[in-house]
Amino acid sequence: MGKSQSSYLSHRGCNNTDVNAFRWYRDHASVLIGVNCKKCDSEWLTESVGREEYRKKENISVGQTTLHLVEKPSDDSVIPTDYTEITNLHNLAGSLTAGDHIIFKLDANLYHHAIVKRVEEMGSAYDKIIVIHMQIGGENDESKATIISEGPVDDMDKKTVMYKLNYDENNKLVDERILTLARAEAWVGEIRFGDGNLTEKDCENFAFFCKTGIHPSRLVEDEKALAGVVRVVVPYRDEPIDNVADLSVGDQVVMFMKVLHPRCHMIVTSVDPVGRKIGVIRFTFARGVVEEELMFREPMFKVITESPYSAQEVIGRAKNPISTKYNIFLFNCKHFAFWCKTDKIPKSP
Repeated sequence: MGKSQSSYLSHRGCNNTDVNAFRWYRDHASVLIGVNCKKCDSEWLTESVGREEYRKKENISVGQTTLHLVEKPSDDSVIPTDYTEITNLHNLAGSLTAGDHIIFKLDANLYHHAIVKRVEEMGSAYDKIIVIHMQIGGENDESKATIISEGPVDDMDKKTVMYKLNYDENNKLVDERILTLARAEAWVGEIRFGDGNLTEKDCENFAFFCKTGIHPSRLVEDEKALAGVVRVVVPYRDEPIDNVADLSVGDQVVMFMKVLHPRCHMIVTSVDPVGRKIGVIRFTFARGVVEEELMFREPMFKVITESPYSAQEVIGRAKNPISTKYNIFLFNCKHFAFWCKTDKIPKSP
């Protein structure tokens, strides 16, 4: 590390000059593309990766490679609002790509987040997914350490579904896959000692950081509002609807909105059989809770589930939800609609 690095980091309040106290980002050809300081968490990238608008004038030299300081704003707009459900686990090579952020169940109560490193096709057997993720483990099982590791997803034959988060590739805060993988690989082997209680948020935040370089600032107000809500398995079934007259005020319906959001849950507030229109309340990422009128179109499904509330009570709850901030993991359109109807939030995304 050169003098410019040492003097600049010292100016930032970090006196790190130990080359072993940096995480090294390398591409698939082992070419250096960046570093991350373990002491002050600053990130420095070459001009070949990342976005120019986030590069600062400060730079350091590592051999013949120049690295620029990169600083990004904490912007919740980069948090993905849509996901793709993957049900064919025999043929994942056609659904997943290196650098994807995926979610799958570890057990009945915990969803786990990971970054895909590669998918190995296994013929007639389940494809093997090699991921980089945060988990409980380490050489000393009694340490209850959290470790960043690389390895296959276990028990693929027992899993029924996975989810791939759909990041907006046009959002400038989302980095290219080569940088996502370089970040993830640079953390492999790191151990953090704790109480062994790995939460869904821990592994989620690590995967999100790999995709964006941002440590997500989850909205504290939302987490407090949702902290006491029990997430349970909510029994329900979808009933196809081909006639708008079959809908009633207070119904929970699901309809296609766009390619990245094929199943949007909403609460019906009015039904116009003549004009083939329905009034709805739905929960959106960009606008929060919105009331609008939509044309009836297929495919549309009515969610059949037990509800302790009248139609007007359901609508009243929709207008005054427990949270007004959309969060794909904690409170999305599906969570919102089920809460309005049942006072319960389903476990799945």
